[in-house]
Formats: sequence, structure tokens, C-alpha cells
Amino acid sequence: MRTRLALTTGTALALALAFSAQDSTADVAGQQTPAVTRSNAAQVLLAASGAKRGRIDGEARLRYPGFEQTTLVNVNNHIVMITMEAVSGAGPENRYVQCSCSSYELRADGPPRAVVELKRLTNYTTGERRCNHPKAAADENGRIVWMYGSDAQPTNNNRPNTYAGIINDKCETLAAPQMVSIMRDANDGAPDIKYQGNGRFVAGYYSDGNGEALNFPKEGGDAAVALGLQIEQSGLLPTLRRTFITPVVTPTDIGRPTVEVVDANRALFCAPKGPNRPSDHIECALVDTSKEGIGVTGGRTELQDTDNDPNTPEVPVTVPGNGSGPDGAPGPGEFQMAEGYVWKSELLKGNRQKRVYYNQPTVAKIAENDYALIAIESNGMGQGTNMKGNNVAHMFALKRNGDQITLGGEIVGAAAHQTHASICTGPYGQAGAPTVAVFSASPTGIGRAAMAMVAFDPATAAFKYDERADLWPAAWYGDSGYLSNMYGRNPMKQGRDYMRCIGGVKNPGYHVPNGFMADVETFFAAAVHGRVPGDEKNSLFLSLVPGKSDEKLLPQNPLPAGEKPTPTEDLAPKSDTGPQDSGGCGCQTPGRNLSHDGFLFAGALGAIALVVSRRRRR
Repeated sequence: MRTRLALTTGTALALALAFSAQDSTADVAGQQTPAVTRSNAAQVLLAASGAKRGRIDGEARLRYPGFEQTTLVNVNNHIVMITMEAVSGAGPENRYVQCSCSSYELRADGPPRAVVELKRLTNYTTGERRCNHPKAAADENGRIVWMYGSDAQPTNNNRPNTYAGIINDKCETLAAPQMVSIMRDANDGAPDIKYQGNGRFVAGYYSDGNGEALNFPKEGGDAAVALGLQIEQSGLLPTLRRTFITPVVTPTDIGRPTVEVVDANRALFCAPKGPNRPSDHIECALVDTSKEGIGVTGGRTELQDTDNDPNTPEVPVTVPGNGSGPDGAPGPGEFQMAEGYVWKSELLKGNRQKRVYYNQPTVAKIAENDYALIAIESNGMGQGTNMKGNNVAHMFALKRNGDQITLGGEIVGAAAHQTHASICTGPYGQAGAPTVAVFSASPTGIGRAAMAMVAFDPATAAFKYDERADLWPAAWYGDSGYLSNMYGRNPMKQGRDYMRCIGGVKNPGYHVPNGFMADVETFFAAAVHGRVPGDEKNSLFLSLVPGKSDEKLLPQNPLPAGEKPTPTEDLAPKSDTGPQDSGGCGCQTPGRNLSHDGFLFAGALGAIALVVSRRRRR
């Protein structure tokens, strides 16, 4: 490893000296090759500063890390970000944490323009976890359904319920948030949501009850729960209706679910499984989303004043019961218990005796009937402490065949940082091939966030990745866990942040003369949290990483949005068949941290650009 680093550094310095000597280079025939400007750097916007964000003194659990757990959607040529914001102030609503919304318009002639900045979506005055784990998805009409967990309702003993509401691309509320979880003595939150079509959304949340056996919706039982939401528009503004709800993965002690759409009537639902932390396995299911009312026996929904405030609307609450029909059967308007899935399996199996545990799954659709599932393997050595155990990222290909899912190829360690990595998918490279972006940042808060672009071969269900040519620094700073571990509800107890990105974002500047990143047809967009040196808390950044482009691009260091990369010699290949084999990371490759080699290569390119830029300014 040391030899490799030395060679890479030496090559970088040699190239930097060569570039600093002249503005264009000569080929072997003595001809001058003009410098070419390519969009080979992520473009980064500072969406909000973490300087003095929220409380900077008092109990650590009430400070919160600044910005965290941001979700983002691409709708109507806007990127909308909903974030957890640490807030402080004199009013009761200005304490702890709330959710805020920002919207950026994508433009042809320049970087994204902020049209809404940190518009407050919640203003709760009670509870400590007032708006946690926001997640959002949008329909074809630009309506964004967003979900979150909140303990702001005093009737639930400061234990979160899950809420859902509707906003638009200007962060304007179209439907006020309403409770969609089953009210019981449990922590109900950490939702995920995807749009399925025809105004239908499929979602899930984690329900932490008081026992292993599920007696849903009565008290007790831990489960990852699936539910359906339907937008209905009979008047000027839309409303939201829950269509079904059913437990899927149980028992689970930390079953935060991940959801992906399969087709109009099926969704892929995965969550950690096991009675303890860390979890043992990752279990996945194909959920039947076409049925209504599944999952609850003898329950009915009625409007209740859950916050004891006459100025706020009543919310639908599911009231448990034994059934008002004959022999305790569900009566009119009550739900019928039924299995909401057509297939289920523990796809990734841990081994507690060997200290192999799987956690933190993310599932994403690559192509028709092809999916990627990433999960983090841990040895559990840091359980209940402020120390991390060993972590390795595993990514598996999932193939759907009717109502069955089978495992395909596996790639191990394909992430710049192994802990807390997640994925999104979209076209990448000159061919625009379906690609999995593995998005990660350091759990120590030191270093850069990064995207590793992993190619997928549908014929062989195998992954391939070149760590030297397809590892993109996504921002100057990145923190996937340090401040979240130091501050928040469970300080010093292995807190984490959530890495989120989306692919296939169309660039309106593509092939526009003097357009913004005109050689890039699509982006990967990512929400990045990181602490700027000197600031107390993490800032929020929006990063645009090149996706499908006119030619193969070699990553450089990220740039402020709107700043063009330094022109370089025309060394890029004229065709792109996907990531080349580096001999370093392929199917069944042993896990390792790739941050040093890949980042040094990107940093060397950045050093070249810096030398050239300074030379030209003299």
C-alpha cells in the first residue's frame, strides 16, 4: 500500500510540474494540443451554515448537530431538500430540532438558484424529538409527500408517532401533516417512502414496542411496518389517506426500513431483523400494495385532538379494539388482519457466535427487475459505547422473477468510507449505463464525502468498480456520524447521520452554449452534512456529481457551484464502456477502506488544477 501511494504521489507531482510550465502541451509530433474544460468536478452549494446553529451549551442530547438527516427530491426542475435543523431561541418552538425546507431551481445558464431557504415546516412547542428522520417522494404532478417522526404530542408520553403531509416545490404546505402510524406505547418513526404511481405512495416506519411478540396494534411488539398512502384531490387542495398498514419484519430492535417500488402492485421492503442491537440479519419482502385495510384487527380511524390545541386541526388516529362485529370480527369501517406480503426471506444472514451482524440496509432500483441492496457488516465490538466496531459495506444484486427475489453478485468494500454508506442509482458515463452510486462520509467528521460509481452488468448480475477513475469527492467536508454521536437524543451511544442521494437529475444546461456543466446530461444530487473548520455545528451542502456525460470524466476535487474546472490536456478516452478493471474491487473482493487510494488520486488531480490555475493568474 505504501509503494502504491508513493507512486501515485510522485506521478501527481510530475504532472503538476509539467502543467505549470505551459498552458498547452505538445504531442509527440510537436503539435500543440489545446487545453479542454470538462465538468470533471462535483459542483457544491452551501445551503446553510452550521455556525452557531442551535444550542451550543447545556445538555449534549438537546444540542443536536446542526443539520442532519436531510432528504431530497427532484420535481418540476427543482431540487427540494427537507432537513432536520437544530434551532434555539426564546420561543418554545425555537428549541431542540425542527424540520425546514429549501428549494433550488435548476438553471441552464448557471448553478442552481435558491428560491426558498430553510422555510420552517414544523413549529412544535413540546417534546424533544420534534421532527426526526424526514423522508420524501414526489408524484408526476409535483406534489411532495413527506414523512417524519415526532414526539411533540403530549398524549403519547413523549414517544414519537409517524406523520405525513404534502408540500409543493416552493415548500408550501398543501396538506397539513397527519398521524399515519398506529398510536400505541412505542417509538414509531424513521420512515421511508417512494412514489408508486396514480397518486399512490408506499412507505414504512420502525415501531419499537415493549416486547418481541407482535400483537398489532396493541401495546408490545417491535416491527418494521409497511403502509400505503393515497393522494386524493376532490377540491382545491389535496388530501392524504392511508390505504393499508401491516407489520413486515419482526422481531427487530432497530428495524428502520428501506423501500423501493417494483411495479403498480408490488414494493420491495427490507429492514434489519433480530431481537437485539446490533441486528443479526437483513430481511426483505415483496409487499402487496393493492389491498386496502390489511394489517389491523378490530381497529377504526377517528379524528382526535391529539395536541390539546383548539387552533390546530384534529388528526386521524387508529383506535384499537377487539372488533365490533359478530364474535369480535371487524365491523363496518374497521380493518381486517391479513398478511401484506407475498414473499419474504432473510437474504443476508448474520452469525452471532462469529460476531457477524448486518445493519443499515438501503435498497435501490437499477433497472427493470434488477435491484441493489447495500448493508453494513459489523463485528458489534462497539455496542453501547462511544467506540465503533469494524464495519464493511456489502452490496448485493437482487433479481426479481415474478413474486420471488434471488441474490446475484456481491461486491465488498466498494465505498470510500465503510460505515454508514448508502446508495442511489442513475445513468453514468458516456454510455449512460445504469450505475449504483455508493455515497459515504467519514464517521469521524474528518475528510470529504464521496460517491463511488459502481457499474452493474444485468446479464451476469455482477458489479464492477474502478476506484481510481470512478470515486468522486462530493464535498469538501463530510460527517456521517461524529456530531450525531456527540449530540442528540442518545449522546455517546453510536449515533449516526443518514447519507442520501438521488440520480438521473436532468441538467437544463446540457448542450446549451456556455451552459452550466454543458457536457453533462444528468446529475447525481446529494445532501451533505459537514463541519467547516471553526464552526460549532455541521453545515448543509447540496452537491451535484456528473452522471451521464459526453465523454469519460476523471474526478477532480469539488468546486463551488458555478466555478469552472481548470482546463486540462485532452487525455480522456473517446469512448466509455464503463469502469475499467483496476484489479482492486470486483465480485467477492475482500472488504477494505478505499478512501486513501481513491481520494489521493482525486486530490492529485486537484493539485494539478491548483498549480495550473495559479500559473495562469500570474
